[in-house]
Parts: sequence; C-alpha cells; structure tokens
Amino acid sequence: MEQSERVPPTLGIGLIGYAFMGAAHSQGWRTVGRAFDLPLRPVLAAVAGR
Repeated sequence: MEQSERVPPTLGIGLIGYAFMGAAHSQGWRTVGRAFDLPLRPVLAAVAGR
C-alpha cells in the first residue's frame, strides 16, 4: 500500500480565542478521530486572539 493511500488528506483548522474556549476546542479537534472515522485529518493551522 502506498503512503498516500494510508494517510488521509488534512483539513486546516483555525481557532478564534486561546484561553479556556480555545483550549477546549483544540482538545476536541485533537481527539475527534478517537470517536469518529474521519475522511480528513484535522490540523491546527492558525490561532487568533487579542
């Protein structure tokens, strides 16, 4: 099996906020693959805050 067949394409995720809610949502995106069979692999791409 080729590498491209085993590794799903990525989905860039951007978060607004980095305090409690940013931490909660980034944790959710990091662990979503444990609960669901995803066609894409989420990758944290950007974080914006004050």
